[in-house]
Amino acid sequence: MAQKIVDRRKRNAPPALTEWIGGQLTTVDGHAVAIWVHRGRPAAQRALDGVTLAEALGSLLEGCDEARRPTRARVEAALAAALGAAVAGVEVVPGEVPEVARLQAVIDDDASLPTTGEPSLTRGGRIPVGVLAGLYEAAARMQMASPWRNLSEAELVRVRCPALGIDDMVASVFNLPEPGDGTRGVACFASAEVFRRFQAEVQEKGEEAKENLPRFVINLLTPRTLSPGVVREVAQHGLPVVEGRAVFVTGPELEEGPGQASPRQILQAWAVAEAVTWVAGREEDGKTLRFDALAEREASVTFVAAMIPGLPRVEVTPLLEEEATDEEGEERPPTEAEAYAEEVWLSTEAFFEEQLAAGRSRRSLRGFNVLADVLCGGLEDDEAVKLSAWDDAEVGGWFAEVAEQVPVVPDELVPALDDVAAWLRWCETTGRWWGGTALAELVLGAKDELRSMMAEATKVDDQRSLDAYYEMVFGPDEAEVE
Repeated sequence: MAQKIVDRRKRNAPPALTEWIGGQLTTVDGHAVAIWVHRGRPAAQRALDGVTLAEALGSLLEGCDEARRPTRARVEAALAAALGAAVAGVEVVPGEVPEVARLQAVIDDDASLPTTGEPSLTRGGRIPVGVLAGLYEAAARMQMASPWRNLSEAELVRVRCPALGIDDMVASVFNLPEPGDGTRGVACFASAEVFRRFQAEVQEKGEEAKENLPRFVINLLTPRTLSPGVVREVAQHGLPVVEGRAVFVTGPELEEGPGQASPRQILQAWAVAEAVTWVAGREEDGKTLRFDALAEREASVTFVAAMIPGLPRVEVTPLLEEEATDEEGEERPPTEAEAYAEEVWLSTEAFFEEQLAAGRSRRSLRGFNVLADVLCGGLEDDEAVKLSAWDDAEVGGWFAEVAEQVPVVPDELVPALDDVAAWLRWCETTGRWWGGTALAELVLGAKDELRSMMAEATKVDDQRSLDAYYEMVFGPDEAEVE
């Protein structure tokens, strides 16, 4: 029987930092970086910028937070002589630094490494466990942010990261029901044009499409769809898993099927996961998707993926669906359902602001924002019924979507229905639409129904607190003063 994959992030606290290993990396675009490594993954790094390697490593030790400071630093003998016996109270010892060499090998990407054979996360030890842990942690954050709930496959995220050899790659999120428990993740194409050709080829040839395939795919899979060897590796290394899904990155398509990703593609997948998670987040107002906000401004953003070897700067740009324009290239007007959903959302924002003005805290309205977000998402469907015509069936359908999409402890979210009811009554009082008071009574009368649906949809071990879920999806309320 395959070993069960479990999420160890809450059970096992990360080990205390004791020894850092220092050296130099050369990025794909030829820049030299001073780096400290701990347990196979980067702990601190900086570009050399005209200083010596010893000076750069020494400054990293001196500037390190006390809580993260190692007790010993290991470097090659010549560097140890240049650094001295101690830097900022940290003992410096000479020795071999294979950990740095292994990270450099990942960046260099050994082309002779076979892409077939028994699936393996570490590729026979060639990929450091620390790098895999970083990818898994990034993918876990992406899984919790669930970008596929808000973005379609054709709403692309363009990613540029020259340090890792990524130039205008586009990422397309997907969430498929088959096979087995389904698969979700991100398909990464060489360019937006390749993705468009892939779409056309799939429409014409279906599963026979072979010409415009992704460079690699970040798959979030359940244990039954993973090989027993990969399941054992995940459990052996204690890699973080969310909602029972583990990461496996497939590379180029071969005659016998998808090959395994190269070491460099593992790093690229890490950067893509960070980028997709970033644009799937929320603006500081807690209401607007960063993807939507950037697309509206036709803007991009650059952030530093600080824990990826080489200190890469990752640029992300949202690309909207081509179908969002008419034949003359003009922006497609919203459908009637989309316009109505926007009207409802604006009413929730107005109610939210009134509550703040009356003395409510932002935190106390988190449950209301979560429920309103799911509600408005459902109203965008062309077949959705307007709120003034809702009955028990529509309330039950909304509750089912909440139970499916929001893995929060029921007792923390259900009380927010009181705020939803207050908002519905407020909508009728302010003349936004009639029937709000009657619908409020339906909603309040079905509290137990929502509680039972949520309890049944998500196992207790997988349920999160409302605060944890809200901050993961909407971002922290930085302006909140409790």
